Amino acid sequence: MKPTIDQLEDINAIVDVCIDRELYELLDEMMSFSKAGNDLLKKDVEKLGSKKWDSKKTKEIIYQMYEVSKEFPTVQISIPTSFEGIKSGVFTFRHGEKDDWLQQWSCLFWIKTVRAVLQKKNKEPWISGFDDVVGLLEANIPKINPASKHTMYARKKTVFAFLMELSASARDEASNGYAERARYLVPSIVGTKPEDKKERDKYGTRYDRWIWYNMGLAYQHSGLHHKAVLEFNRVISKFWDWVSYYDKNPDDPRSALEFVFVVLPCVLQRASISLQLQLGYHALEAMEESNKVNANETETLQAWLDTLSLRQGFFAQCINNYLEQKSIFQIEALLQLERYNYSGTQAIFNEKMQALWKSKLHETWTSTQTKLPALSRTPSKRLGSHVKLIEQTVAWFLQEAKELATKIKSFSKTKDGQFKEEALSTIPADIEKLIERMDTVKDTYWHWVEGNSFDEHIYFSEWGKFLNVSAGILEVFRKLKHSQAQLKGCIKDLLICILKFYGSQKQRMPVPRSLRICKDYSKSLRLENLRSDDLPDFADGLKSFYEVMARILVDKNGKETDNAKAMFECIEEYLRSVGNASPIEYFKKVHLRLLDALDEYEKEFSEARRITFLDRCNERLKWVEQGDVSTSRCQGCLSPDNLPYWSIIDSSEQPLSPGAFGELLRCEAVCSVKLQPDSNKDTQLNHDNYETIMHNAELDFTRHFREVSAHLPQECAYHFLGLQRWNSLTPAQGKSVGGGYFIYRTGEDGKIDLGIAIDPGFDFVRNFLRMGFSLRDIDIVMISHAHADHLWDFESIVQLLNEMRGKIGETRRVDVILTLGVYSRFKHVINNSTLRKHINPLVIDIRKEIDPDFLNLPFRFRKLDGTEKPSRWGVVLPGDMDSDGQSSMELVINATRAYHEDYSDESDSFGFLLTFKEGSSSSGNTDVCFGYTGDTKWVGNDLYSEGCPFKIEKNYECSCSPICNDNIFESVASQYRDCDVVLTHIGSLIKHKSSEKFEDYKNPSKCEELIRKENHPYLFGMIRLLKELRSAASSEEKSKDKLILLGEFGEELRGGIRYDIVNRFRTGILDGWPILPVDVGLDIWMKKENKSNGQSQPYHKALCVMCEQYHPIDKIKFYRFGHDEAIFYFCETCFKSTPEDVRDAKLQHIYDVGWELKNSI
Repeated sequence: MKPTIDQLEDINAIVDVCIDRELYELLDEMMSFSKAGNDLLKKDVEKLGSKKWDSKKTKEIIYQMYEVSKEFPTVQISIPTSFEGIKSGVFTFRHGEKDDWLQQWSCLFWIKTVRAVLQKKNKEPWISGFDDVVGLLEANIPKINPASKHTMYARKKTVFAFLMELSASARDEASNGYAERARYLVPSIVGTKPEDKKERDKYGTRYDRWIWYNMGLAYQHSGLHHKAVLEFNRVISKFWDWVSYYDKNPDDPRSALEFVFVVLPCVLQRASISLQLQLGYHALEAMEESNKVNANETETLQAWLDTLSLRQGFFAQCINNYLEQKSIFQIEALLQLERYNYSGTQAIFNEKMQALWKSKLHETWTSTQTKLPALSRTPSKRLGSHVKLIEQTVAWFLQEAKELATKIKSFSKTKDGQFKEEALSTIPADIEKLIERMDTVKDTYWHWVEGNSFDEHIYFSEWGKFLNVSAGILEVFRKLKHSQAQLKGCIKDLLICILKFYGSQKQRMPVPRSLRICKDYSKSLRLENLRSDDLPDFADGLKSFYEVMARILVDKNGKETDNAKAMFECIEEYLRSVGNASPIEYFKKVHLRLLDALDEYEKEFSEARRITFLDRCNERLKWVEQGDVSTSRCQGCLSPDNLPYWSIIDSSEQPLSPGAFGELLRCEAVCSVKLQPDSNKDTQLNHDNYETIMHNAELDFTRHFREVSAHLPQECAYHFLGLQRWNSLTPAQGKSVGGGYFIYRTGEDGKIDLGIAIDPGFDFVRNFLRMGFSLRDIDIVMISHAHADHLWDFESIVQLLNEMRGKIGETRRVDVILTLGVYSRFKHVINNSTLRKHINPLVIDIRKEIDPDFLNLPFRFRKLDGTEKPSRWGVVLPGDMDSDGQSSMELVINATRAYHEDYSDESDSFGFLLTFKEGSSSSGNTDVCFGYTGDTKWVGNDLYSEGCPFKIEKNYECSCSPICNDNIFESVASQYRDCDVVLTHIGSLIKHKSSEKFEDYKNPSKCEELIRKENHPYLFGMIRLLKELRSAASSEEKSKDKLILLGEFGEELRGGIRYDIVNRFRTGILDGWPILPVDVGLDIWMKKENKSNGQSQPYHKALCVMCEQYHPIDKIKFYRFGHDEAIFYFCETCFKSTPEDVRDAKLQHIYDVGWELKNSI
């Protein structure tokens, strides 16, 4: 039968889905071509796989494509009944039809089929044919003839389909350009009436949503991830709005087709981008779009999936394909988060791997897998999804290798005999697994990716990582002073495996451009083609490998252990067996060419940083044989023969003595003379003194990494710790102390088992360590907005975590709750392959375009299983993937609305609600709720919404009435009514910088102007905020001991203003509620006391600086001390009874030095 234009549009969408979802068998069943078309596809196109295929042959093939497309290359399309709801039948394209646009559709389907063939092959030279597809489309795109009015509508739709195919086939900006051209056609297709435009603006049309999807893909391929996500979010949200308004459901075939064509791919692409940005949690969140409900709460994505999956044909295949892709992304996210082997997720990880291996690779997966399936054993070769699954399996191999490396490093350092014995019993078998996995990566994985440049680059990234990890293991073994008999055999096997692994790709090592024309280097990698993510892994892996080889072969001091000598002999023996008599030359020449290539790349394509050139100079020196320190003296520092300054500076008034450096420069010949007179021995520090001092300093520094700190009381308790004195940028000038806040939980032994750093601004790390805490105490970091005084020390925390990894061999990762604006400020940290290992970003507003209620989606944290794990708490993964076997203790963190310009142009500012759940209790609710407003101006109904001036003045039309009526400006105070403790920021009192005085605020409008304009509440906003909090309490709650903490004081509020204004708030507004000014060292024990009526009531206490015990808030006194006006907190007894000199001595010590770190009580 002859197809209509609407039927062709549906068929076009079906064909695109088949290509995108790799449903090639279904596509082959549908399409029938002319004899010329069949011959070209079945015979000539296959020749593109020949290695002798050249540009001349390419032109011949493309010419034939042009020739075939001139006629009716697609003669018919069969839609079987399995396409439920889509009109079935055989649709034909014939010569002589009155509607000549049918020939153009015949040509379009032919070109789509060519694209499908190229994509299916997934290997050069097929991949390079995509550019020719664009040329073929451009040559055949129809022209719209205004004279042909009866076919104008069909022609416009045909042109639209061509432009969208061009957008799908083109690259980057070109793809976007074609989508934009298609956008201009949409009004003439869907209508230009005002109601048409209004509906289009509100929901979009199927054409708009298709355009947005293609534009999102174009942005994604161009690296514009945020723009891409905005487009994908728009598709998803507009689709659900449209479904809701028109009451659509999956039984409607066109709606179902759009669902599988653009909506599900948008969900997948959002997850893909999250993984690229190291946002594994949000990738999992994107995969759980089943939680997304439309406006009427009648349909969910999961409901559509369930309905369509029950069908037996096309739609069921699409849903099954989506679920497989979802599983692959979930596996990648679990690996990225390093959460694949915890008790809650391990079973799910293995279950998904088993299902995917069976369905895609037709192999059996086990949790001890060491082999990859051979490429030839799969029925459909080299499908993109198959290669992706192989990549994730290799990533899992690599994670297991890293855990083995950590285990071996711990084995080499520990003095625990039992641990050593247990490790020795398992390390040989673990190394055997590593060898088998490296062999299968070397051989099998390479065959899966060979010929596809994109997949090859990913391969070399993983190849470099394996070299890095295995070389690190070799280095640990090389340094072992006492050789272990159980390890000798496996060390040799591992070394030979690494040599073979390196040798498999030695011919592909990069060389400078001038050498690429040589036949010997024709296969060499081009560094400029590697992705920015792949190049560091590749280069770092080779750097580690060559460094270890040089130490074994060149450095005489590198052969000081039995293992090192055995490694030297093993390398010599192996290389002789493969025809290389000179081990040093075997590695040295290739390494030096690589360094030259990296220098060239750095200069032409990167930042040309001098430090990297310098580092590579030092790498080259590793191949210069090092002398024996015991017999060779350095002439570099002080020798008068080498430095002319001796004769210039030396004088009779101040004679120079090179021997003054004594034992500090043992390598210098001039220092072998007598160092100094015996009379100086009692005052002159010697090398032992130097070493002891530095060693003790290092030990003290490392103590803040190695163990968590311990604090009173010795019971499960939640604490708030103030670490901030003054706000804004004045602490950045070094005149005063800034900081942040810390909330922590202690266990029965007093040790911290949960720590949350809040807004780590200037001086946070300094204040934190000086208060007697350890870096290991931090599990979670929360950053409310992108101002420097709220995030300045976050990078210091990450750098210290990386320092900790180097010192104690433990990679500790913290969860970081932040905004999109903060994420942008720290892209250099998050994108750094070394530093990002220590953070798991959780972005508050990443879903704001797709889900207006994103603030109602909390982050939940639970204590993870296994004390051997470096992270103690972890975020509960979306979909509750890790719910099994976890602790009942839970922390729930909700972001709250704050009104404070953060100047990031991407995000609002936020506050937080933290609810600590200890499980149900028969004696009442024991949850503790802590609220943090962050920086915010005061917003309440009396100024906005109900208090809108346009609502009061009836003569004026309120242009913002939709906003006011929706009450989108949520009251700040209303968000914290259920809190036990509220921490809020005041900023300042009045605009003193403008020389204003309190009497200037006689007029209420002046107060209102200040509240509306400033970024903080100031005095008048704070009065209203506290008043609303207090008045909202019910009569039963009025006796509730809700604690208010006031912070972020401007430095102008010195001279006792801080606690004077606090006293005014207490007596004037809070009616008995306690309120404290926050300063560095304020330690609040947030607790609830079970009353006789069974209800749990807040009963907070504060730490006294003198007796170091906790006392009720109403018994706490303040005392100012020092030039920075530090506030110290005393219990009533200590405040009255402590002698002044005793008090001041202790306060001076704390002010200058701080508290000692305590690891036990």
